[in-house]
Amino acid sequence: MNSGFKVKFDVLSSYLPTGIFASLSTVNVYLVGGPVRDFLLNKDFFDIDLVVERWDDKFIENLILALTPQKVSRSGFLTLKIILRSFEVDIAHAREEFYDYPGALPRVIPSYDILCDLKRRDFTVNSMAIRIYPQPFTLIDQLDGYGDLRSRILRVNKRDSFKDDPTRSFRAIRYKHRLNLKYSYETLREFENARYFIRNVSFERIRRELQKIAKEKKRVDIFLEISDSGILSSWDQRFSFGDKTLLTKLDEFLPYEERYWLFFLLPFGILNYFEGNPDKFTSAEKKSLQKILRKKPAGKFSPGSLYKILKDMAPEEVKVWGLLNDIDERVINEYLKQISSTVPVLGLKDILRFTDDPLKARLAYETYVSMLIDGKVPHGKDEEIVKKILKKIF
Repeated sequence: MNSGFKVKFDVLSSYLPTGIFASLSTVNVYLVGGPVRDFLLNKDFFDIDLVVERWDDKFIENLILALTPQKVSRSGFLTLKIILRSFEVDIAHAREEFYDYPGALPRVIPSYDILCDLKRRDFTVNSMAIRIYPQPFTLIDQLDGYGDLRSRILRVNKRDSFKDDPTRSFRAIRYKHRLNLKYSYETLREFENARYFIRNVSFERIRRELQKIAKEKKRVDIFLEISDSGILSSWDQRFSFGDKTLLTKLDEFLPYEERYWLFFLLPFGILNYFEGNPDKFTSAEKKSLQKILRKKPAGKFSPGSLYKILKDMAPEEVKVWGLLNDIDERVINEYLKQISSTVPVLGLKDILRFTDDPLKARLAYETYVSMLIDGKVPHGKDEEIVKKILKKIF
C-alpha cells in the first residue's frame, strides 16, 4: 500500500490547467483513475478526471469561469463534463455501485469517502487518487495499484468484477497492450465470467468499447486478442475468428479515430450481424456499410467506371471497398488520385440549362465526370460532350 506518498506540486501542476488550482475552495478534490496512472508512468494525459467528496457549486462555478470551456454538460447524478479545445475535465461526486444482475448498468449512490469510490473501479492501476486539495498532494492507493503498476500487472479490484460488468474484459485487453502489462491470476480467471455474462450487455455498450479500441496504436493486437478470447463470439455467434491479414491492411490506412471501429469488425463478421440487425446501427454507420457492400463492375474497369460506383464514398471507404473486392491497391490509389485532381468545367446546375429533367441531368453529370476522369473529354468540348450524353439518355 502506498497511501501517503507525496507528489511534488510543481511536477503535477505542470500536467493540469492552472484554472483548476485557482478554483479550489473548501471540499476535498482528487485527481483519479487514468490520469493518475499515466502521471505515475510519466505519460501525458489529455482528459482529467476529478472526484469530490462533497458537491460544491461554488467550486464548479469558479472552475467553469476559469477554464472558459467550449461546452459544459451535466447529468442527473452530480457529474459534470467540461469540454475545452484540447481536453476534457470530468467532475463526479464520490460514489458506490450496485448491480441488480450480471451485466446490468450499475445503480449508483453518493458516497462521502474517496476510498469507497476507488474500490468500485475496475483495476488496481486505475484505482489510485491524488488529493489536490487541500495540499500537500498525497497519493491515495489502498489497493496497491502503484505496486502493480511497477510490476506491470493488471489486477481486478475484486472477485466477480467481469460478472458485474463484462465490458471490463475489453478494457483489460486494451490496457494490457497499451501499457505493456500482464494479467494477474485473478484477472485471467475473470474472463470466464465475461464470456458467460457478456450476452446481457447491449450493443451500444459493446460499440463504446470497440470505438475506444479503434483509437489505440496497438489496435490490431487488441482486436486479435478479443477474437481469441471468444468474448465477441460469446456475445453473438455471428462474430467469428478474425482475418489477421485483412485486419493488418485496414490498420495501414485507417486513421486512429472512433468512427472507424466498424471497419475493424469486418474481419470478424460484422456484415453478418449487420444483415440481421440493421436497426442497431446509426444512420451514418448503415450508409457506410451499405456503400462498401456495392458490387464491383464486371470485366475490366477504369477509374472513370469506378466513379459511378464510388462517387459518394470517402477515401477510407473506397480503400475498404477495394480490399473487400480484392482490387489491386494501385487501381484504387489511381482512382483516388484522379478524383481529387478532376475539376469539372460544368456543374450539375450548368447541365440543368440543357434539360428540365433533374434525374436526366444527374445521370449526364455522372457520365460526364466519369469521362473526364478517364481523359475522354477534349479540351473545350465539355458542353458538346454533355449534350451528346443527354441525347443518349431516355
